[in-house]
Amino acid sequence: MLAAPASAHSSTPGAARLAAVAHCLTELQAALTRVARARAAQAGLGLGLAWMAGWFALALPFAYGVAQLPNTERLLDGVALLRGPLGVLLVWLSGTALACGGRGAGVSGQRLAANALALAGVVVAVLSLASVAAAALQAVDGRVAPDWAVYATGVVNLGFGLCLWAVVAVSLQALMGERRLGTLVAAIAFLAALALPKLGAEHPLLHFGPRPMPYSHLNGYGHHVATFIATGLHYSALTALIALGAWLLAPAAVGEPWRVRFTRAKRRLPSSMVMVAPCAVVWLGSGAWICHHAAASNPHETPALGSLPHWGGEFAGQPFPTLLAVDLKIEIHPHERRLEAAGTMLLGNESTARIQHLVVAAPHPMRFNALDVPARLAEQSPSVRRFTFVKPLRPVERIKVTFDMAWPESGGIAPGLAGNSTFLTSDALMPSFAPRTERWRSPHAAAMRFKARLGTALDQVAVAPGELKRAWKENDRRYFEYETRQPIAPHFTVHSGRYTVARDTWRDVAMEIFHAPGHAANVYTLLRAVKANLERCAVALGQYPLAAFRVVEVPDAHSTPAHGGIAAYAEGFAFTADLANRGRTAPVFAAIARDVAWQWGGCDGCLSCA
Repeated sequence: MLAAPASAHSSTPGAARLAAVAHCLTELQAALTRVARARAAQAGLGLGLAWMAGWFALALPFAYGVAQLPNTERLLDGVALLRGPLGVLLVWLSGTALACGGRGAGVSGQRLAANALALAGVVVAVLSLASVAAAALQAVDGRVAPDWAVYATGVVNLGFGLCLWAVVAVSLQALMGERRLGTLVAAIAFLAALALPKLGAEHPLLHFGPRPMPYSHLNGYGHHVATFIATGLHYSALTALIALGAWLLAPAAVGEPWRVRFTRAKRRLPSSMVMVAPCAVVWLGSGAWICHHAAASNPHETPALGSLPHWGGEFAGQPFPTLLAVDLKIEIHPHERRLEAAGTMLLGNESTARIQHLVVAAPHPMRFNALDVPARLAEQSPSVRRFTFVKPLRPVERIKVTFDMAWPESGGIAPGLAGNSTFLTSDALMPSFAPRTERWRSPHAAAMRFKARLGTALDQVAVAPGELKRAWKENDRRYFEYETRQPIAPHFTVHSGRYTVARDTWRDVAMEIFHAPGHAANVYTLLRAVKANLERCAVALGQYPLAAFRVVEVPDAHSTPAHGGIAAYAEGFAFTADLANRGRTAPVFAAIARDVAWQWGGCDGCLSCA
């Protein structure tokens, strides 16, 4: 028998690879044909497009009357409505594409991949048509074109999550080996994924697929990119593990017991470890990173007094001192997202009883570098310390407390700090001396004198309550010193960003609008609104108590009341909104009226003061 030519032997691996690719393409074509012929697919496509057209035709006029949502977000909200119908369609079609049909002939890896790609193609087709139709309907309605980069990112994010779900649905069908049972299991899994967010689950690991990245014209995608990539890797690896598990455990015949499946899977497992091991490492590693990041990025919280070993009911009813004056030195490092705060606080006993104990708590998770209190340290924890006065603090008596705090390297990223448009509240910058229920029982129950020196990056402007006494550059950083003429409420905000400032005056009051350089369209409208409300409230309430009223643009909406003459408005609410539309202007003017009137002592608004 003659030996085969060497060329034939050398071409065998290449021919085998070509045959495998051809077989995979054949499987894909067959799956696409089955899906295209399925009435459910045709009905689902029609339902999706009808849903989209109906939403934009009926709800678009109402949606554009909501000032808080820019055009791009409105479009994405409409496209996102397809997630439910598309998920149901994928669940139903997973059995059609795989053609289980109750025969349970087993599933090869090529067939599993081909059918998952077929369902992903349905997702891509529907979302492509819907997103183009949505943009076209907006153009026909005469609206401003969306930010196409943000729009495309949002659609791709939604499609990516649904494509992962297509793989999961097909894998569950293959694992069950029977169409009705597979459809039921896939439906339960999908409904559970939809229900978790509705039940209040906020942790990223409880949301299947990467969560959308909030976009800001001030700060881009900011620090959300790392989390988006991590969640994408986490759920991609999880989906791959589910698909590999389905391939390993799929039944070879109807009713095959699980013991036989596991025996066969053990034989297949060594050859599949080259795929299973990397996916498992990525899944576990990204999940650990997400858990650490989520735990380290919690909002600032004042530590509970119960965190001290012996601080309990025995001292919980004791009076607390009142904050009378503060002199702060704040170092903001926006690009590194680090924070340092130090200063001196004047405390006084404003009650009629003597104060024996003083508890000082650092904002979570800041730590004290130094803390000087004229009292004896009784007990301490990493961020809370209790002091006992040698002589109880008598009514009207005053003491000074000096502190130095920093954000620890192991504490994650400081909330509120961003590469641009930093937004920090007093809760993040000063220690507290009482539970929140006592300290903030009324934001105007006490007033304090305020002075602060703010350091920030060389390309940014820092904003705080009071008059700007001086500004200078030092060690490649910019510094700003503010001081108030009159006492202010013990709650305030501090800002830093690459701002342009628009200025005007009303009587001797400075009016300033801090905004992004490209968001100047509404600036003079805002100045006129501030001036009109200062005039109206002055007639009804008397002389304006502060030296300035400032409006600062921030990326997100905040419910923080305007204290110390600073009102923070989200960019989409007041700066990038179309204020020529009266329906969109009214909420902005109402917010300005409320925040201007608040400076006189907490009036809810000045609309009825004229």
